[in-house]
Amino acid sequence: MEAIYADKKCFRCSEAGHEARDCTQPPPNCYFCGADDHETLQCSARKAETAEKQAADQEARAAKCAAEKERREARAGENAAKQAIVRAAWAAATEEEKAARIAAAKAEREATKATRTAAGAAKRAAKESAEQEAKVARVAENVAKKAALDTAWAAATEEERAAIKAAIKAQREAAKAAREVAKAAVSAAKAAQTAEATPA
Repeated sequence: MEAIYADKKCFRCSEAGHEARDCTQPPPNCYFCGADDHETLQCSARKAETAEKQAADQEARAAKCAAEKERREARAGENAAKQAIVRAAWAAATEEEKAARIAAAKAEREATKATRTAAGAAKRAAKESAEQEAKVARVAENVAKKAALDTAWAAATEEERAAIKAAIKAQREAAKAAREVAKAAVSAAKAAQTAEATPA
């Protein structure tokens, strides 16, 4: 048994050769440092390590916040510089240049709008074409089915035709009976609800 756990160490007594469940030593009061004069929650070493981790996490968060703040300020400064350049260029432009820029911006918006409109029209046309093709395919399929049925009916004997007619009639009567049963069940349920709602 000791050979199996020769390379393992018991976390209760810190000795090799057995597991904690096989350890004969009483468990320590503190599972962090193994001392018996205090419990785990009162361990100063544990508190010190926890405080160190919290301080490191807080420092990392502060550094991250500072870096994010610097990035925001840099972006704001860059945007402000770009806006200043644009305003200065606009102020220095002549009336003809301003009119030309306004016309170019308007033409660009109109071109974008026309492109979106054309794309939408093309999409609708493709959808309508697909729907029309599907409709034509369904009609052709129905015509083919009807032609196949007509051919089969023409090739059938009188006995076969009579059997087909009888099967169709029986199917219709079964469907009608099922509808009647369902209708009666609904009527019975309504009557029961009315009877329950009516005071005695």
